[in-house]
Amino acid sequence: LIPMIDMFNHDSRSVHELRCTGGAFKVIAGKKINVGEQINILYGGGVLNNDRLLQDYGFIQPDNEFDVQQLTARKTTEPLVGYPFAGMGLDEAGLKEKLSGFSTTFEEDQAALDKGDFSSSRMRAAVNFRAEKKKAIMAALKQLGA
Repeated sequence: LIPMIDMFNHDSRSVHELRCTGGAFKVIAGKKINVGEQINILYGGGVLNNDRLLQDYGFIQPDNEFDVQQLTARKTTEPLVGYPFAGMGLDEAGLKEKLSGFSTTFEEDQAALDKGDFSSSRMRAAVNFRAEKKKAIMAALKQLGA
């Protein structure tokens, strides 16, 4: 934690920057700030997927555009040539297999989140995290035209 800097919340769309120069941390305004306006910064440079946000900061960002970029691939000996890498599971069939590997559907997770009847905040966070992973896979499938 950085004293006072840890008072800023994360927003991947923030235009404000955290800089360190000569051992001093500064928040540089990227636009005019009005009185009473909340100032957010980019944690970790702003390009963090929900795995990293959860591990490093204890939260996830709904509809995180960077989740699509960091899907886990299965091991392969296939040379990495072209995209998608079918042998790694990043093609339509592999992504559908990954999506079907969850114990619930995205719709079931969303219904549970909408209902909000969880035994703990950790359970809600886990279901939210799982739903966001599914959204990332579904977005990758959409990009592939599936």
